[in-house]
Amino acid sequence: MAARGLSPLPPREMVIVLSGLSIDEHEQIAEHAEASLQKLPESILGPVLDTELPAVALRILTPLLVSRAELLEKVLLNRATPDEAIAAVARDVSERLAEIIISNQERCLRSKDIVSEIRQNGALPRASLDRLFDFLVRSGIIYEEMAEFSQAIARLSPS
Repeated sequence: MAARGLSPLPPREMVIVLSGLSIDEHEQIAEHAEASLQKLPESILGPVLDTELPAVALRILTPLLVSRAELLEKVLLNRATPDEAIAAVARDVSERLAEIIISNQERCLRSKDIVSEIRQNGALPRASLDRLFDFLVRSGIIYEEMAEFSQAIARLSPS
C-alpha cells in the first residue's frame, strides 16, 4: 500500500517513505513507489519540497522532476540537495534551470561532475558557459580535459 501511495501518511512522510521504497531491492515495490512519486500532484509535492527532506530523498526526487520545472527549481535551490543529484539532471534542464545551477558558484567550485554535465546542456547560452568557466579559472579551478578551460584562460590572459 505504501509503495502505491495509499498509506495514510502526512505528505512529507509519504514522500520520504516513497523515496525509500523506490530504491527497494524488490523491483516491483521500487517501480510502484517511483510511479507514485511521479504522480504526486504539485499541490502536495510543492509544500513538501519547502520542508527539510533527507538528502537521499532529494537525490531520488531530482531526476523524477526534470519535466516539472517549478518543482525541480525548489530542489536545485535547496542546499541539502546532493551535488551528484544536480549533476545527474544538469545536462537536461531548461535554460532557466541551467542558469540556476551555474549561479550556485559554491556547488560549481566543488563539483567537477556538475561542471562536466552543465557544459553539455544545449539550452545554456555560450555566454553563460563562458561566464562559468571564466569564474572557475579565476578561482583556480581548471580541469584540463575540458576544452572550455583553455578557452577561458585564453580569454582572461590573451598574451
